[in-house]
Amino acid sequence: MAPFEPLVLPQPPIRFLTSSTSPPREPALNGRATPYSEETANHKPATPPSAFAPTQAADHAEYTQREHEATMPTAGVVINDDGLGMVNGQPVWECRQCGNIQSLDTFLCERCGNRFGDEKPDPIALAQLTRNEWYFPGYGFYLAGRTIHAITRVLITAGWLGMAIFVALQRPLVALPLFIGIGVIWVTSPKDLERTLLGQEPFLNAKNLLLLITGTLLAFILVGAADFYLGTRGFGQ
Repeated sequence: MAPFEPLVLPQPPIRFLTSSTSPPREPALNGRATPYSEETANHKPATPPSAFAPTQAADHAEYTQREHEATMPTAGVVINDDGLGMVNGQPVWECRQCGNIQSLDTFLCERCGNRFGDEKPDPIALAQLTRNEWYFPGYGFYLAGRTIHAITRVLITAGWLGMAIFVALQRPLVALPLFIGIGVIWVTSPKDLERTLLGQEPFLNAKNLLLLITGTLLAFILVGAADFYLGTRGFGQ
């Protein structure tokens, strides 16, 4: 009798996927079959931009609009009797001296330095203040409320005048530079008061006043030294 042999049933062949097996192809683009490649394998359909995401052009237009609204046009602005108005929904005020229009964020005029609410000087009052300035430098500035200008001119003029009188009693020639400096301040103060109240730059501003003080004192020292030297040499005896 033949030995028993187990029955072996046939099995279907097994296919092993390796790294060389190509992945499934992407769907056809534009209705045409596209062969596999690195470009098609990494291809992703373009995502349409969101309707709410602003584009670069929209950002530029918005920035330009903000810059335009930030400016303060002077034409077509309606200003009431109090000097107030509106520009692009923002409150503004008009300077009564130079007419500059600016935001209410500041209460000092950016052009002339006038304070908000100060009225433009009346011509008659301006002439009276100018006349008072002729009496003594700084007096008209004090009456006009310009305290810093008034104190500066009064101190310089009074100090130089006292020194000049004291020196002139002994050495009249040495006191000459002081009298010249006093004359310059005395003559220019009325016009400087008028220019200041009108929002203009005075002749004796901080720079020119400093130059006048330096030049006057330097001339006073040099003339005094020369007079002392000549006196020791016997001149003028």
